[in-house]
Amino acid sequence: METTNTMNIVDLVGSIKDWDTWVVLLIVAAFGLLGGLAHKLTSPPEDKTSSLRYMLVGIVTSLAVLFVFTPSDAVRLIALSLAAGYGGKAVLDALEARVKVALAKEETARAKKDGQKALEAGKEAVRHAQELSQINKELEKALMEATKQTREAILGTLTAPLPGEVHSFVAKSPEVLADELKQLSYKLESLEEAFRE
Repeated sequence: METTNTMNIVDLVGSIKDWDTWVVLLIVAAFGLLGGLAHKLTSPPEDKTSSLRYMLVGIVTSLAVLFVFTPSDAVRLIALSLAAGYGGKAVLDALEARVKVALAKEETARAKKDGQKALEAGKEAVRHAQELSQINKELEKALMEATKQTREAILGTLTAPLPGEVHSFVAKSPEVLADELKQLSYKLESLEEAFRE
């Protein structure tokens, strides 16, 4: 029975030096060639593809399949090589799709990990903003008590020296800022839930 090959690349390169590896590769290539020839012989007469092309694709396919599946005995090795050689381009297309799926899974996992890091940074930023908002609220309260003025009166005196975008930010009440930070925190939590799925 075939199983997914988990051989790492270092072991693979090391095995190239071994004579037994070359014998297996030659056997696989020979039966892949026979599989490709069998495909040509069973093709409709109007197929103008040369036998040589079928045989070359059979060789390449049988060798490619060998690195994806590890047969448990010699009979299965020969059968797998013949079937891969006969399947030719269709088998290569399936192998290509399998590699693309594996790469996409790896990329998705990496994106989830990066997304999780970004979420953590966002949550940390919201925590700091909430702390700063609380400090701002306490400062405003202390300033109003010290000057005996309302918040609006104090902001009115600051309008001229502050740039417009800063003034519009400062003009928001601490309650509004706290609410906006809560909304941002909820969005981060919902994004975090999406990453867990």
